[in-house]
Amino acid sequence: MTTRGHFHAELEREFAEYALEQAHPLVRAWRGDQLRRDIQEATKGLIALLSDDNAAHQYAETMKVLNLPPEQYKMRLVEIEGQRFLAQIDFPDRSGSFPFVAIYRASTPPGATSNPSILPRVAGKFALFAPRRIRFYQSTHVPIEAATTH
Repeated sequence: MTTRGHFHAELEREFAEYALEQAHPLVRAWRGDQLRRDIQEATKGLIALLSDDNAAHQYAETMKVLNLPPEQYKMRLVEIEGQRFLAQIDFPDRSGSFPFVAIYRASTPPGATSNPSILPRVAGKFALFAPRRIRFYQSTHVPIEAATTH
């Protein structure tokens, strides 16, 4: 296995475990091993986007109105104060208006952080796009602590 392949495999395991731990306990009970397999498969696809040049080129072509290089559209591993996030820039449509950061996986549920600087710093990793929001999923059993989050 290549160094990059090993790195990706480690990230797949790490972020799949975060997602499984953060899933609602009832969902874990209802879905059992199938939930683990589904999370592992979805996480594998997300991790691949860290280095997928073809996907980045397709994204850049879709957002050609912005005239930015493809690498700007890749998934990013963002690390801030010991917290790790898999995040990517996204848009509601092809106009390039209203950019937002999509957090797909995180070591800690993004809304559960009480440090008010963490989420703005994640968004700052995409400053070139001037994102106006951050979107993430958080299971209902985890209280929302982050300021201005709903």
